[in-house]
Amino acid sequence: MRTIKTSFVIMLFLIAFVKCHAADNAAWPRYVQKSISIPKQAVNVKYQLFKGSYQVVYNANVCFPAKDFIDNTAKAMIDTQWERLIYDPLNPGSKLSYATDKDTKGGGTWWSTYPWKEFWKDGAGNIVYYQFSYDVDGPFPEAVQNACSLKGFVIFYPQEVWALALRNKRK
Repeated sequence: MRTIKTSFVIMLFLIAFVKCHAADNAAWPRYVQKSISIPKQAVNVKYQLFKGSYQVVYNANVCFPAKDFIDNTAKAMIDTQWERLIYDPLNPGSKLSYATDKDTKGGGTWWSTYPWKEFWKDGAGNIVYYQFSYDVDGPFPEAVQNACSLKGFVIFYPQEVWALALRNKRK
């Protein structure tokens, strides 16, 4: 009986922890909330803190190729004074999805740029990372052309957390 009570208490704690920890972003700084663009069509939105970064995961009913969706996300970032980076700051010399797709003049290498990745930087040195991808079954690239379940993953790195991540990467 004691084992059942203990298990029940642990289960209640875990349920409460997950609900409080991932239910919303109300406790996040206002600047972080404003810096992460969550689209209206996002569902199953989950928020979490991880090693000083603020993370959001969601699904959206957006069919491939998601050009308008990505363009709207980019517009929201530009409108709030974020700079779109061309090169991956974690892999110097590697261009990000926007730059790779732009180099092909709108076609040709789209398949090789998925998942779509972008880094954005503000004047204070904070970083926002976006990744959009589709889970597909079947032959590639044909399967992705019929995909409509987009997954979004966003991370806000405060400047000091980003600086620490870069230092640790160099070690």
